[in-house]
Amino acid sequence: MQVRSSFSGSIITDQRSFGDISVIDGPNRDGMIASPTMTMNFGIMNAVDYNKNLRSNTKGALNSVLQDSTGSIEQLTSLTEILSAKNIIYDVSKYVLPRVFKKKLLDQGSEIRIGTTSGTVVQELGRGAFGVVVLMNRGNRSAETMAVKAQVAAETLAWEYDLLKKLESRIPKQQTNQTFPFPKALAFASLADGGLMSMTAASESGLNLVDVRNIYQIRLGSSVPELVALHFTSRMLHHLEILHWHGKILHCDVKPDNWVVTVDAADLVLVDFGRAVDLSALANGAMDAMDVKLIGAACEKDMMCVAMRKERPWSFDADSFGLLASLHVLLFGTHIEIEQYGKRWMPKQHLRRYWNRNLLTEIFDTLLNTDEGTLIGSRPRSLRALRKKVDSYLAEQQTKLDSELGCLRRMLPSNRSQIHPVGGKK
Repeated sequence: MQVRSSFSGSIITDQRSFGDISVIDGPNRDGMIASPTMTMNFGIMNAVDYNKNLRSNTKGALNSVLQDSTGSIEQLTSLTEILSAKNIIYDVSKYVLPRVFKKKLLDQGSEIRIGTTSGTVVQELGRGAFGVVVLMNRGNRSAETMAVKAQVAAETLAWEYDLLKKLESRIPKQQTNQTFPFPKALAFASLADGGLMSMTAASESGLNLVDVRNIYQIRLGSSVPELVALHFTSRMLHHLEILHWHGKILHCDVKPDNWVVTVDAADLVLVDFGRAVDLSALANGAMDAMDVKLIGAACEKDMMCVAMRKERPWSFDADSFGLLASLHVLLFGTHIEIEQYGKRWMPKQHLRRYWNRNLLTEIFDTLLNTDEGTLIGSRPRSLRALRKKVDSYLAEQQTKLDSELGCLRRMLPSNRSQIHPVGGKK
């Protein structure tokens, strides 16, 4: 499960922790630890059982989404044009998922057919145990592309579709600068044995932060430069601040392979919202959505934040830990392991002497350790304060950072299949 690689030529390939973009899971996930008694143990009566809530949400999501079904594919022939139509929902339960999605690898140009409609795959972006994400053109006359996720668990996909729609509606345009940091849902189709969801694609390659780390190791035999790692940290801090503060949503599956790099290597898009929590929906009465607490494990043990490990209520710290896990992969090329020094938690791996150790220590310390007064760590204001410090340091190194990002941009391949591990299984 855990990655124990170092920079002695090893490549991160562990599929269960991270490795493939947008790993697609069903409603139940190996390694989940449901703890229905935790609320009573800690005397917090309004904490929400995460796994119970997720099961309830995914169970009802499909029926809720299908109530707005308006699309028909019977008279259409272009599947790509059907899926590129925004806010259209199709109930095509008399058909099954196209057989092509069940192949171990989708070749470029593979045909997808549902009834009389068909479309062509540009390339595969990623896959998981329950489905696959592919790149498709948005129409016969359009050069634009979209990502299409095919998933066996249609309920979970419907929940993700619904959340992405809410997220887009809640976030003011002025908060996202030029890049919207999350996928925008387009169309949804429910089939007899699964579902399809089309959405905007962050890039045509699907490259993520694990790929960035591996590219440096393969091409240069080195770690990711500190400035590049801090640049992506700034973008992650910015995007989680927006997600929490404006979107009122916890992702609950933040990890390096769910951060997709944009085509110019300048920004990131957070994908895979199938395990996310809508804080607004959980706020009741006078409770602020920002004060909602949850209990139970939202992930496998080595990706749990400190509160989950201690069986305490958690909130934003679940996503903050995922950010630190992503930063740790960039800096060290290994999965994060933490230990306690007195009352504070820090990574086991020691920071290198030529890094900005003060800044990196503050990032890890702030995001690993919770506010004991409220039992909620890493509130959006903390993310903003940290990001400003990171940005201030990066501004002092702007020329060098631009050069490093230019180097990364030139190394990025056109698709993930071009990254060849030099050791271990792919």
